[in-house]
Amino acid sequence: MEHEADELQSAPHDGRLVLEDRLRGKSLTVLSKSLVKPASETPSEKRWLAFSNLDLEWMPFYTPVLCAYREKPAGKDVGDHLRESLRKALELFYPLAGRVVTGGEQGPGIDCNDAGAVFVEASIDADVDEVQFNEDFQPSFILTGMEAAGMGGYPKLPDKSSGRPGLIVQLTHFRFIDVTCHLRMLYYDVTAVFAKLHIT
Repeated sequence: MEHEADELQSAPHDGRLVLEDRLRGKSLTVLSKSLVKPASETPSEKRWLAFSNLDLEWMPFYTPVLCAYREKPAGKDVGDHLRESLRKALELFYPLAGRVVTGGEQGPGIDCNDAGAVFVEASIDADVDEVQFNEDFQPSFILTGMEAAGMGGYPKLPDKSSGRPGLIVQLTHFRFIDVTCHLRMLYYDVTAVFAKLHIT
């Protein structure tokens, strides 16, 4: 995966972000990082998607979706199954496999180049109950996939000429049979996207 730029640009504070350690100092082990591309190539006439004024307001933030599962599906590799499901979902939501760019002659928008959504698979020696979701249901930052995707300085975002990924997914395996799936995307109706993903 491309090395992330060290220089960061300023961005407004994301009030939904929980920075305190809710995993009580337990470390996360990243098992794999990959780019998941759509199952079929995006047509060239759909390559560029310009931002609206509303998009520009939300562009600095990644919208989160978190699902926790008490039981892994029997007889399946959850990571492989979710990657395949994501490939199919990206056929419909192909901009999520592209790169969000803020400069250039065309202005801010999405280069729907099928570069791929960032997919992180990780594990942690903890129970889901230890995450301490509380009333806001916001997990520890290390469960979001942002750090593994090279955006550990979030809500400051790297200023990358090639653009930032539209979607970051982290699948975290907890102790015993618990898993969480966390999605962060820069745009889109997150519920519509997640409805197309199947972990079981």
